[in-house]
Amino acid sequence: MKKMKLAAVLIAIIVLGTACAGKAEETSAAAETEAVIEATEEAETSEEEDKAAEESQEAADTASEDEDEALAEETARVLAKALKESIDEITPEDLAIAVAYPCYVGVGKDGETVKNEEEFLAIDPSQYLTEELKEAIKAADTDSIEWTEAGLVVGAPEGTPNVVFGLSADGTVGITGINP
Repeated sequence: MKKMKLAAVLIAIIVLGTACAGKAEETSAAAETEAVIEATEEAETSEEEDKAAEESQEAADTASEDEDEALAEETARVLAKALKESIDEITPEDLAIAVAYPCYVGVGKDGETVKNEEEFLAIDPSQYLTEELKEAIKAADTDSIEWTEAGLVVGAPEGTPNVVFGLSADGTVGITGINP
């Protein structure tokens, strides 16, 4: 906006300077000056409209993000309840369907991140589907768990073992972490 005003002032000075050269040019210089002033006002109005539109879009994006997070939380809660109800009968194949890839699985020394169902099913289920994890999930109060930045953490109140339901990078809601 400052550049536009500076340009308008410079154009006005040039136009006025040439206007001093003769009376015949005075009418033309006045018209040119008026045109520059109108163009500057239009540019300022356009900038204000653009700024208002940008602020409106940011507000819409924020509302959309809030709605998306609420929907993700609701979906995660439904998945958590389903896992809780079926944990004693669940198979690795069943669990693989509920996983949102990539998913962290806390097995081995440092755990591993699996990128797809094939990698997930390659892990020995006895390493992550432990009795402790099953008991922690059964004992979890899925109605009162708070949604966190990581998602919905279902399991032992002290931390692990647990299963984390969250959003994957592509926006899929599912299990994003298993911590036996």
